[in-house]
Amino acid sequence: GIGLDIIHIPRILAIYQKYGARFLKRAYHPSEIEKVATMKSPHMEQYLASRWAVKESAFKAFGGKRIEFPDMRVTSDGRGKPTLTFDGPAKAIKEAAGVKNIHVAISHERDYAIAQVILES
Repeated sequence: GIGLDIIHIPRILAIYQKYGARFLKRAYHPSEIEKVATMKSPHMEQYLASRWAVKESAFKAFGGKRIEFPDMRVTSDGRGKPTLTFDGPAKAIKEAAGVKNIHVAISHERDYAIAQVILES
């Protein structure tokens, strides 16, 4: 499956400013929340928005299967290439779908972040 998402960064920032930790717990993996605590603006909101876009893209690539966002974790390898891993029930959904390879692309410019996820069997 293929998923693509674009997000207006100020929208994610507004949600974070309104709901704070409650929003983070509902949308991000614990390791992503730890990283956010070390970041400053504007990198923090770009980080939150780009991770949100990856998770929305993965949701779309799975055809809308119910995957909890905190069970998806976006990290980067040593060269900055984004990777997506799954924990808990999301991992079981990935395995049941026969996904062997996951390709992730992220970009952001000014007020927008975009991500694409490709799932290969």
